[in-house]
Amino acid sequence: NETHTLTSGNAAWIQLSVSHQIGSQNTLGTSGNRKFMRGGQVVIQVFDPLNGGLSTTDVIIEAIRPIFEGARISGTTVRFADAQLIEEGPVNGWYQTTLNIDFKYTEQR
Repeated sequence: NETHTLTSGNAAWIQLSVSHQIGSQNTLGTSGNRKFMRGGQVVIQVFDPLNGGLSTTDVIIEAIRPIFEGARISGTTVRFADAQLIEEGPVNGWYQTTLNIDFKYTEQR
């Protein structure tokens, strides 16, 4: 959570955020041997100047989507599901397209 200034001008820009959801305990056992399933969502918002077409947005989305969709972060239990594309439309002078990618991981505690 940091202060930021919105971009002005004619260049497309993105905003990325990560939010966690309620997890659940999957196994019983002593402390240090219990497994918990955690999850959340990566939200990537692409903002493109209005009335400029969607070609820039399409290029950005198609560059980002394969990085996450169906991927697993090596050396961890983090795994991503499919990416859902939402064309939000005009928002505060920009055309917004949102890419939502669910993820899950297992934590042992």
